[in-house]
Amino acid sequence: MPLPIIVAGLVLGAVVSNQSTKQYYRNLELRRNRESSNNLSNSNKLVKSPSEYCQRANTFNPEEGSIVCCEVFGVLDHTGVWIDEETIIEFSNTGLTKSVSASRFLKERSGNNIYVANNRNGKSIIIDGIVERAISRIYTYKDYDLQRNNCHNFIASCISTKNKGVTLFSDLNSLIAQISKQDIYWDKVKV
Repeated sequence: MPLPIIVAGLVLGAVVSNQSTKQYYRNLELRRNRESSNNLSNSNKLVKSPSEYCQRANTFNPEEGSIVCCEVFGVLDHTGVWIDEETIIEFSNTGLTKSVSASRFLKERSGNNIYVANNRNGKSIIIDGIVERAISRIYTYKDYDLQRNNCHNFIASCISTKNKGVTLFSDLNSLIAQISKQDIYWDKVKV
Protein backbone atom coordinates (compact mmCIF):
# COMPACT_ATOMS: atom_id res chain seq x y z
CA MET A 1 0.00 0.00 0.00
CA PRO A 2 2.75 2.58 0.76
CA LEU A 3 4.38 2.10 -2.66
CA PRO A 4 1.53 3.72 -4.68
CA ILE A 5 1.53 6.66 -2.24
CA ILE A 6 5.30 7.07 -2.65
CA VAL A 7 5.03 6.91 -6.45
CA ALA A 8 2.16 9.43 -6.44
CA GLY A 9 4.24 11.73 -4.23
CA LEU A 10 7.23 11.48 -6.57
CA VAL A 11 5.09 12.23 -9.62
CA LEU A 12 3.45 15.20 -7.88
CA GLY A 13 6.87 16.49 -6.81
CA ALA A 14 8.19 16.22 -10.37
CA VAL A 15 5.17 18.12 -11.76
CA VAL A 16 5.56 20.91 -9.18
CA SER A 17 9.30 21.14 -9.86
CA ASN A 18 8.70 21.28 -13.62
CA GLN A 19 6.13 24.07 -13.24
CA SER A 20 8.45 25.96 -10.90
CA THR A 21 11.31 25.77 -13.41
CA LYS A 22 9.07 26.94 -16.26
CA GLN A 23 7.88 29.86 -14.11
CA TYR A 24 11.49 30.76 -13.27
CA TYR A 25 12.38 31.02 -16.98
CA ARG A 26 9.20 33.02 -17.74
CA ASN A 27 10.07 35.49 -14.98
CA LEU A 28 13.67 35.66 -16.16
CA GLU A 29 12.58 36.61 -19.68
CA LEU A 30 10.14 39.22 -18.35
CA ARG A 31 12.91 40.75 -16.23
CA ARG A 32 15.33 40.57 -19.18
CA ASN A 33 12.90 42.47 -21.40
CA ARG A 34 12.16 45.11 -18.71
CA GLU A 35 15.69 45.97 -17.66
CA SER A 36 17.47 48.76 -19.41
CA SER A 37 21.18 48.54 -20.09
CA ASN A 38 21.66 51.35 -17.55
CA ASN A 39 20.43 49.11 -14.75
CA LEU A 40 22.97 46.36 -15.29
CA SER A 41 25.41 45.70 -12.47
CA ASN A 42 29.17 45.84 -12.79
CA SER A 43 29.52 42.23 -11.67
CA ASN A 44 28.75 40.34 -14.86
CA LYS A 45 27.65 36.73 -14.57
CA LEU A 46 25.75 33.84 -16.05
CA VAL A 47 22.08 34.78 -15.88
CA LYS A 48 20.37 32.12 -18.00
CA SER A 49 21.73 28.60 -18.39
CA PRO A 50 21.08 26.44 -21.45
CA SER A 51 17.77 24.71 -20.80
CA GLU A 52 14.92 22.94 -22.54
CA TYR A 53 12.69 25.22 -20.44
CA CYS A 54 13.64 28.33 -22.39
CA GLN A 55 10.38 30.19 -22.96
CA ARG A 56 11.66 32.74 -25.45
CA ALA A 57 9.54 32.18 -28.54
CA ASN A 58 12.18 33.18 -31.01
CA THR A 59 15.45 31.47 -31.77
CA PHE A 60 18.69 33.18 -32.63
CA ASN A 61 21.15 33.15 -35.50
CA PRO A 62 24.64 33.19 -34.00
CA GLU A 63 27.25 35.47 -35.50
CA GLU A 64 30.67 34.31 -36.61
CA GLY A 65 32.73 33.82 -33.45
CA SER A 66 29.79 33.07 -31.15
CA ILE A 67 30.34 30.57 -28.36
CA VAL A 68 27.80 27.75 -28.59
CA CYS A 69 26.97 24.70 -26.50
CA CYS A 70 24.76 21.64 -26.38
CA GLU A 71 23.85 19.18 -23.65
CA VAL A 72 25.57 15.84 -23.26
CA PHE A 73 23.29 13.28 -21.59
CA GLY A 74 21.61 15.96 -19.48
CA VAL A 75 24.63 16.22 -17.18
CA LEU A 76 27.40 17.97 -19.10
CA ASP A 77 27.65 20.70 -21.71
CA HIS A 78 29.80 20.61 -24.85
CA THR A 79 31.09 23.92 -26.24
CA GLY A 80 32.41 25.15 -29.57
CA VAL A 81 32.98 28.26 -31.69
CA TRP A 82 30.31 29.04 -34.31
CA ILE A 83 31.62 30.09 -37.70
CA ASP A 84 28.44 29.36 -39.69
CA GLU A 85 25.75 26.64 -39.78
CA GLU A 86 28.13 24.31 -41.55
CA THR A 87 31.13 25.11 -39.37
CA ILE A 88 31.46 24.85 -35.61
CA ILE A 89 35.00 24.40 -34.32
CA GLU A 90 35.18 21.96 -31.42
CA PHE A 91 37.76 20.10 -29.38
CA SER A 92 36.56 16.51 -29.44
CA ASN A 93 37.05 13.76 -26.89
CA THR A 94 39.57 12.15 -29.26
CA GLY A 95 41.88 15.13 -28.73
CA LEU A 96 41.39 16.45 -32.27
CA THR A 97 40.25 20.02 -32.88
CA LYS A 98 37.97 19.91 -35.90
CA SER A 99 35.22 21.72 -37.73
CA VAL A 100 31.78 20.11 -37.83
CA SER A 101 28.30 21.10 -39.02
CA ALA A 102 25.61 22.13 -36.56
CA SER A 103 23.86 18.77 -37.01
CA ARG A 104 27.12 16.88 -36.42
CA PHE A 105 27.77 19.01 -33.31
CA LEU A 106 24.55 17.54 -31.84
CA LYS A 107 25.06 13.99 -33.12
CA GLU A 108 25.75 11.33 -30.47
CA ARG A 109 24.84 13.81 -27.75
CA SER A 110 21.55 13.79 -25.92
CA GLY A 111 20.58 17.42 -26.46
CA ASN A 112 18.36 18.42 -29.35
CA ASN A 113 19.29 22.09 -29.25
CA ILE A 114 22.30 24.30 -29.65
CA TYR A 115 22.51 27.38 -27.44
CA VAL A 116 24.45 30.59 -28.06
CA ALA A 117 26.00 32.88 -25.44
CA ASN A 118 24.07 36.12 -25.91
CA ASN A 119 23.92 39.37 -24.01
CA ARG A 120 20.76 40.80 -22.46
CA ASN A 121 19.64 42.19 -25.84
CA GLY A 122 19.90 38.83 -27.63
CA LYS A 123 23.11 39.74 -29.47
CA SER A 124 25.91 37.18 -29.64
CA ILE A 125 28.81 37.80 -27.29
CA ILE A 126 31.91 37.89 -29.49
CA ILE A 127 35.40 37.99 -28.00
CA ASP A 128 38.10 39.64 -30.14
CA GLY A 129 40.41 37.10 -31.77
CA ILE A 130 38.31 34.01 -31.01
CA VAL A 131 37.74 33.13 -34.69
CA GLU A 132 41.40 33.40 -35.64
CA ARG A 133 42.57 31.38 -32.63
CA ALA A 134 39.94 28.66 -33.15
CA ILE A 135 40.63 28.34 -36.90
CA SER A 136 44.39 28.16 -36.32
CA ARG A 137 43.86 25.06 -34.16
CA ILE A 138 41.78 23.04 -36.66
CA TYR A 139 43.30 19.59 -37.21
CA THR A 140 45.68 19.95 -34.29
CA TYR A 141 45.87 17.26 -31.64
CA LYS A 142 46.22 17.50 -27.86
CA ASP A 143 45.64 14.81 -25.27
CA TYR A 144 42.02 15.01 -24.11
CA ASP A 145 41.30 14.79 -20.40
CA LEU A 146 37.79 15.38 -19.06
CA GLN A 147 39.13 17.05 -15.92
CA ARG A 148 42.16 18.93 -17.25
CA ASN A 149 41.91 19.45 -21.02
CA ASN A 150 38.42 19.45 -22.48
CA CYS A 151 36.20 21.52 -24.78
CA HIS A 152 35.72 24.28 -22.18
CA ASN A 153 39.49 24.58 -21.79
CA PHE A 154 39.74 24.85 -25.60
CA ILE A 155 37.18 27.68 -25.69
CA ALA A 156 38.94 29.44 -22.80
CA SER A 157 42.21 29.28 -24.73
CA CYS A 158 40.46 30.78 -27.77
CA ILE A 159 39.03 33.74 -25.83
CA SER A 160 42.02 34.48 -23.62
CA THR A 161 45.72 34.15 -24.28
CA LYS A 162 46.13 33.65 -20.53
CA ASN A 163 44.70 30.15 -20.16
CA LYS A 164 43.54 29.77 -16.59
CA GLY A 165 42.96 26.01 -16.64
CA VAL A 166 39.21 26.30 -17.20
CA THR A 167 37.60 22.86 -17.36
CA LEU A 168 34.10 23.43 -15.94
CA PHE A 169 31.21 25.03 -17.84
CA SER A 170 30.59 27.33 -14.87
CA ASP A 171 34.21 28.52 -14.93
CA LEU A 172 33.97 29.14 -18.68
CA ASN A 173 30.85 31.25 -18.12
CA SER A 174 32.68 33.29 -15.49
CA LEU A 175 35.57 33.87 -17.89
CA ILE A 176 33.23 34.91 -20.74
CA ALA A 177 31.39 37.33 -18.43
CA GLN A 178 34.65 38.75 -17.10
CA ILE A 179 36.22 39.32 -20.52
CA SER A 180 33.07 40.54 -22.30
CA LYS A 181 31.86 42.58 -19.31
CA GLN A 182 28.32 41.38 -20.05
CA ASP A 183 25.79 39.09 -18.43
CA ILE A 184 25.35 35.80 -20.31
CA TYR A 185 22.03 34.44 -21.54
CA TRP A 186 22.24 31.06 -23.29
CA ASP A 187 19.54 31.28 -25.99
CA LYS A 188 18.37 28.60 -28.43
CA VAL A 189 19.93 28.67 -31.88
CA LYS A 190 17.86 28.51 -35.04
CA VAL A 191 19.23 25.43 -36.83
